[in-house]
Amino acid sequence: MTTKVLLNEIYTLPVDKRIFLVEKALESIRNEIPKSNSLSDAARELIGEYKKNKELRSFNSLDSVDFYEVG
Repeated sequence: MTTKVLLNEIYTLPVDKRIFLVEKALESIRNEIPKSNSLSDAARELIGEYKKNKELRSFNSLDSVDFYEVG
């Protein structure tokens, strides 16, 4: 089945069925994308640099200070 034929078939479906089809298609695409973009993966990659470089930890002393937006 060609893309053009497939699209023509999709256009004949009612809107609720097309929405369902799009949701399932996006879900399948998301499942194929590598999960390495996660925040925890990024943190694991940088932990060594964070431990070696004191400048990256310079604001840690402020962790216990409450911040409030003014203005």
